[in-house]
Amino acid sequence: MVFFIFILVSTVIIPLHVHDYLASILSPIHLICLNNIPSSGASEVMSAFACGEKIHSQDMYDFFSRSGLFHLVVASKSHLIVISLMFTILADSLKNNSKKIFVKTLSIFFCFFYFCTCGPQAPITRALFYVLLNFLSGKLRLGWSRPLQIALSTILCLGFCPQWINSLSLLHSSACALSYLFAEKFFKNKATSAIAAYILTAPFLFGWANLHPLGLMLNFFLAPFLFILWFLLSISALFFHPFAEWSSKIILANIDWIKLLLDPVSPQSSQASLKPNTLWLLLTSLFIFLWLYDRLKNSRVLNTQESAKTVSAQTSQ
Repeated sequence: MVFFIFILVSTVIIPLHVHDYLASILSPIHLICLNNIPSSGASEVMSAFACGEKIHSQDMYDFFSRSGLFHLVVASKSHLIVISLMFTILADSLKNNSKKIFVKTLSIFFCFFYFCTCGPQAPITRALFYVLLNFLSGKLRLGWSRPLQIALSTILCLGFCPQWINSLSLLHSSACALSYLFAEKFFKNKATSAIAAYILTAPFLFGWANLHPLGLMLNFFLAPFLFILWFLLSISALFFHPFAEWSSKIILANIDWIKLLLDPVSPQSSQASLKPNTLWLLLTSLFIFLWLYDRLKNSRVLNTQESAKTVSAQTSQ
């Protein structure tokens, strides 16, 4: 099955230039979103959250790199989770089952609409491929491990758009998924797991040269709160323009406060991260290690079960 998917990617998806066609279709929706973001001091950040637009200004780029919060402004699975969570809370508050089903269906529609608004970008496309592979693995009982699903979703992305081989955002997305998976497997304590995941993702997100304890604290304690707050403020500014100025002031106040914390302990500009080729090598090594670990662990479980059956059979005799 894995070989079949690879052949499908190589012989069908690449020649069809699916990414180019889809990007041309969704481009007007993305432009409408950008044009509806009111001009303000935080319009660049709000455009990143609401429309999936890239950060262009050097000042903002350095801020998110130095703080280790760059993953917040990259349209990814996290954004889809927040949208789903909002609709899940609404559905749980309803007593009527038909209304619950309607709200959950609406959640899927809004997730797809958000994808269309952002366009076929690498991280969110990889997330959708991963969700699809996870669904197929469970439905067809394929038994694909999570490292394999992450690797296949990355391969499908490269087939969908070969130019993404140079995409740092695709590297970031895949590396974050594998790093958090690695941390979950080897560190049972949540705090230790979070620290390990942060250190592992550092070379992919902002470079090991920018590692500092404050960045860890920001990601561990503030990042989830800031992500939800800035995402909701950006969406409110998009649909309700009277809230735009208020939303902008809150986001800029948060950024200024974080800058005050960063200035004494972090360089004024971010240090260059590793080259893409080196990062791909690190990513591939991490995938192979996790895949082999799962294979060995499963084989040990099977051997233990077979030994238990043999002992049970001998005892019964």
